[in-house]
Amino acid sequence: MKNLATLLFVIFTACIMLPNNAARASDLPIINNATPPTLAPMLQKAMPSIVSISGIKRIKPISPLPQPGQDPNTQQLPPNEEQVSISIGSGVIINKKNGYIATNSHVVANLEEIRVTLSDQRKFEAELLGQDPASDLALIKIDADNLTEMSFANSDLLQVGDFVVAIGNPYGFSHTVTSGIVSALGRTDIGFEGYYDFIQTDAAINFGNSGGGLVNFQGELVGINTAIISPNNTGGGNIGLGLAIPSNMARGILAQLENHGRVDRGPLGVRAQSLTPELAEGFGVNTNEGAIVIEIISNTAAEKAGLRVGDILLQIDNKPIKDHNHLRTLVSMIPIGKTTKINFFRTGKIHSSIITINDPNDQLTNGEQIFSGLTGIALEDTRLDYPVQGVRIVKFNKYMPLFATELQEDDVIIEANYKLTPNIATFKAVAKEKTNILLLKVVREKTTFFVAVFDELINFDKSLRPIFEFGKA
Repeated sequence: MKNLATLLFVIFTACIMLPNNAARASDLPIINNATPPTLAPMLQKAMPSIVSISGIKRIKPISPLPQPGQDPNTQQLPPNEEQVSISIGSGVIINKKNGYIATNSHVVANLEEIRVTLSDQRKFEAELLGQDPASDLALIKIDADNLTEMSFANSDLLQVGDFVVAIGNPYGFSHTVTSGIVSALGRTDIGFEGYYDFIQTDAAINFGNSGGGLVNFQGELVGINTAIISPNNTGGGNIGLGLAIPSNMARGILAQLENHGRVDRGPLGVRAQSLTPELAEGFGVNTNEGAIVIEIISNTAAEKAGLRVGDILLQIDNKPIKDHNHLRTLVSMIPIGKTTKINFFRTGKIHSSIITINDPNDQLTNGEQIFSGLTGIALEDTRLDYPVQGVRIVKFNKYMPLFATELQEDDVIIEANYKLTPNIATFKAVAKEKTNILLLKVVREKTTFFVAVFDELINFDKSLRPIFEFGKA
């Protein structure tokens, strides 16, 4: 204790016995008069780019019966009586000249009309240009002058720990700002359906924040706020687990929505499993991130690129592949027809190959190429993991005479004229043996049945027959 007192005395003495040339108290900054740190200048720049979105949804109940866990004595709505609800959300102006606003698909889905309120309280009705439920993004447009757009940041440069702010319309409180950090990157393992590569943040995101901006301290858009993870006992409130779509992913999808009104995705053509530390040791690869190819689909980008079962996919377009879910998301971001590079590990070496993602409809076979009575349907081989092996009906044009038969989309043809049809090549060969009738054995879910298809079904004036090009509007 005596030694500690002596040490404190020495430190105190050293602090007050300054040499003559040391800074005097009058030269030091006055803390009370100092300007406190603030985000106000950045927010003054960013806030006008954020909009509030609202609209009316009409929901028709599927059934008036009580739902699970609901009191059966609770008064139910009469059948077909509509429920009217008001939807609220947020958006980000990304193009001031054209009035383009990015938001979430779930914010604008099924709205009777989309109303946009700007930061200066001007109100507009918006036009829906396109939406992509698989990524939960949508693009809307307003006809307005004097708009402020937000520029996109490069979300690939984000690091865990970077400061961010979320701006939106939570619970109708327009242009609310919350702050936090980037908590994690590349979240694909959260059980959501679709294509996601989320930024996780602890900046408070609540109901109504969806579609708003996740912004860096330069006032640039790094993500579109989309969802929260919240236990049931919180009533859906924020607990610091917010999710946002990275700006780089959003920019590519929004560009497709602008040009086509939809997003077209093509397959790489593999089934894959995640690389674990144990598997990495077994393969002799010096990484714990990647996706192992366990199946190659014929006539796809993967087969044409020379990929093989057992290859460990490491990078696409120089972006590291974390696991098999992340692989799926990265592939979904490649525009159809674009050529890109894929890096993979095989037998002790790193290799690279060029891949081109093609329109999935290019892999389909028009039924007319097999048998005239199958005109109007599109077919493909079932994958190896499918419950049954055969030829699957992928698309079906209801205006063709074949619609009178019992065939439906997702039916699998496993036999034709008592011969197995494990693939389209075999199906074609069988069909050529007898040209006037095909007796098809078909599997639908767990049911097997027969359908007879005749070539006479299309004996009508072919000049009146529409041309079927699957995949084109």
